[in-house]
Amino acid sequence: SRHAKRTACAFCAFFACCLCLCALGLVSCGQQGDTREAGRVFDRVFTEQEVIDYVAAYREGSATTDDADWAAWLAKKGTTAEKLRTETLNYLAENFLVERAAQLRDVEVSDDEVQEALDEQKSEYTSELAWTRALINSGYTEDAYKMSVKSTLLKAKIKETFADPSTVSDADLQSYANNKAGG
Repeated sequence: SRHAKRTACAFCAFFACCLCLCALGLVSCGQQGDTREAGRVFDRVFTEQEVIDYVAAYREGSATTDDADWAAWLAKKGTTAEKLRTETLNYLAENFLVERAAQLRDVEVSDDEVQEALDEQKSEYTSELAWTRALINSGYTEDAYKMSVKSTLLKAKIKETFADPSTVSDADLQSYANNKAGG
């Protein structure tokens, strides 16, 4: 019927317009933010949006959301936006690798352990304001610092899963070698 043809044509035209808008980036088409690859570690792809979000959270936490304040902070630290982007990507990649190693070694750190370590650090400061200033001066938001504390605790636990070389005797090594060689 004529009505069915018009409806089909209208639908095709609408669909074609949507495709064009998606191609131009005017409509998100279900994707959020900048999905370009910023870096990769094994099968883990870090997107530009992850880097952007991390830096934005830092800026918000350090009260440098104004571009002029941000530029002044970068200059004070002797860095550039590109260097900070690279450092952020390296930080995210390192944390991913620590998490992966922890999985492989069957090591976990609980939220309570992280909070205990964080509280211990906080107790060294005279006030919440002094703590916050120390975090900002160190280049951390509290969430980023928690991630760093968790990573540090995981690294220590991972290290504990390996044998202390000073406790392995020559006889232990020979026995291990014989077992691997089938003899």
